[in-house]
Amino acid sequence: MIPVVSSCGFRLRIPRKAWFSLFNSPYPAHLHESALDVYYPENEVLMPIEEGKVLEVRWFETPKIRKDCLGFEPLILIRLNKKKVVKVLHVNPSVKVGEKVRLGDPLGKPIISGYFLPWTNPHAHFELRKVTDPYRALGAYKLKLDKRFKVGLKNPCKKGCLVFRVLEKGVDGVWVQPLNADFRLSGLTVFSGRKQCFLDGGIPFHGYGVAVGGRNSPIKTFDGKVLGKVIGKTNAGVVFKPTRKIYVNGKRIVGVESFLNQNLVKLVGVKEKLSTGDHVELKFR
Repeated sequence: MIPVVSSCGFRLRIPRKAWFSLFNSPYPAHLHESALDVYYPENEVLMPIEEGKVLEVRWFETPKIRKDCLGFEPLILIRLNKKKVVKVLHVNPSVKVGEKVRLGDPLGKPIISGYFLPWTNPHAHFELRKVTDPYRALGAYKLKLDKRFKVGLKNPCKKGCLVFRVLEKGVDGVWVQPLNADFRLSGLTVFSGRKQCFLDGGIPFHGYGVAVGGRNSPIKTFDGKVLGKVIGKTNAGVVFKPTRKIYVNGKRIVGVESFLNQNLVKLVGVKEKLSTGDHVELKFR
């Protein structure tokens, strides 16, 4: 398992084939850089920290943003020491109160939460919190992104990297891969000044995105267009407000999602009929 974030002397680790996001969410904890979402391809959520003890498991009622959700949300608290707990959301628990868990142990399977948008993929939500304040939406400790995800592209994008190949279609969106880029740590490349960065987020529908490793300068697309207005800075990079709409093959879509440790991009709200292997071009207008 690889380290992805750290806080308060703890490192959170995920399987090498999993991907994650700090900012691909409309909820405040993510914009405050204090929540980690992890997407597990094996559909089994694993303990991300060395060891702990299950302190509490409870279910609570949720809104129903989408029809296929449960309507109830499981919350798991795992005690790390006398002062810190890990809060876990969106996971149907396979652990019980009092059980000891260690790094890589299964915690349960992800669910479709009532808080998810229609295109949100199942994932686990992690926060590191004070044991005296485990439940609130805000108040978690800030997470520091591992430096390997902030160094920029080892294999820089080439001309035409806004052209993608369709790999998979699903009810939640269309997964596509950049044609002219080798393996990278993220799907969509943006520029902060001259530095090539990774986009972590869902734009424009979440109202913000983060250019990981970026600086306080205009965020641009590969073709030189200003993608959004810089509105803040986090430990991970530059926060910007998207100011452009997104088009695929000339037709407007809801937007795109780009994650860390995942070299694919997800297109959301594509109405055009696409088949596996088709080439599509993104444009920002």
